[in-house]
Amino acid sequence: MRPILFPAALFFLVPAAHCALSVEPATPASAGAASTNIPNGVCNDKTRPGVMLDIKGTLWKPFEVSPQMAVLKVLSDSPSNPPVTVTIVSNLKKPVTLSNPVNTNAAFAAELDTVRPGKEFQLIIRMVPPFTQGTVQGTIQLRTSSTNAPSLEVPVLAIVQPGLVVTPTQITLPPGPLDREVPYAVSIQNNAGPGLALSEPSLNGNDVGIEIKELAPGHQFTLTCTFPSGFQVPQSGHVNLTVKTSDPQHPVIQVPVYQGVWTGPRDIGLPALHRGPVPPTATP
Repeated sequence: MRPILFPAALFFLVPAAHCALSVEPATPASAGAASTNIPNGVCNDKTRPGVMLDIKGTLWKPFEVSPQMAVLKVLSDSPSNPPVTVTIVSNLKKPVTLSNPVNTNAAFAAELDTVRPGKEFQLIIRMVPPFTQGTVQGTIQLRTSSTNAPSLEVPVLAIVQPGLVVTPTQITLPPGPLDREVPYAVSIQNNAGPGLALSEPSLNGNDVGIEIKELAPGHQFTLTCTFPSGFQVPQSGHVNLTVKTSDPQHPVIQVPVYQGVWTGPRDIGLPALHRGPVPPTATP
């Protein structure tokens, strides 16, 4: 039972009498069981100068909307995504009708189905392609035949993300040839429903150790590449880290590998260990 804030009230009682107290929540609240108390009541009865008034009851609303906000999780690279269903139940004695839904954002589509005529309805909300990554907000508006609640609004929030997220999108190594062994980790996150499987990691036939770790079964992986000493990306070719997946929409994941270029002493033919200023040249 939820505690609800009610405004203070002042009332009088005469001996052997009773009174009816009308209360109304001072803060918005959803329908359902609620309770509160007034701990600082003052009474002129000397035997009970201080009283506490407990209030328990059920908050009533003309319409119950569940959930109060429609949240959609959308995959940007999926041709279709499951909708969200919002249930609307009328608590009014008389049957009601609802108008066709109106969207404030064209990114959403909504349709209204009747479950129990005049009493219960379902609002089915989906996102319309193309899907742009990020968050999208909107509101679905409906008109009702009730004068107590002539309109209803359902806020909508869509979270659009790709089915597979690879971080980072490229591997950047220090200038080569490497003078030491260099490890590099790539994270793969599966946001789609079915569990994902990875297999056959490789790096263009190079002698690079690659280990697959499954952190969350079917959903989160780490590829750890160990580049050996002496490794260098050829200037005339491309090097990619590749791994096969069980996702038919993404059968292969590729991560390009780049390497920095020395711009110092190596470029002018000085020894690799020399990193200071060029020494002066003696003149005859």
